[in-house]
Amino acid sequence: MDMQTKLGNRVIEGSLSEGIRSHGLRRASYRGQSKTQLQAKAIAAAINLVRIRQMLQRTQLGLSPRPKRPLSPFARLQPLLAA
Repeated sequence: MDMQTKLGNRVIEGSLSEGIRSHGLRRASYRGQSKTQLQAKAIAAAINLVRIRQMLQRTQLGLSPRPKRPLSPFARLQPLLAA
């Protein structure tokens, strides 16, 4: 499996996890595949709108559109090993 495929899976898993934890994606409110798919697509659109709003707010404040990710434990050790 190449790196791009691995990274793509991680991004999808994070979005799915957000939908489950924050937006009720775990259980469907309706019965039937078409209604369930419609609910999942509506939740995905809501997640995207929240992300767009956050990006616009950060841009208006003069910050980077995406927050900086914390360093991994290994990356934090590199300066100590280089010295």
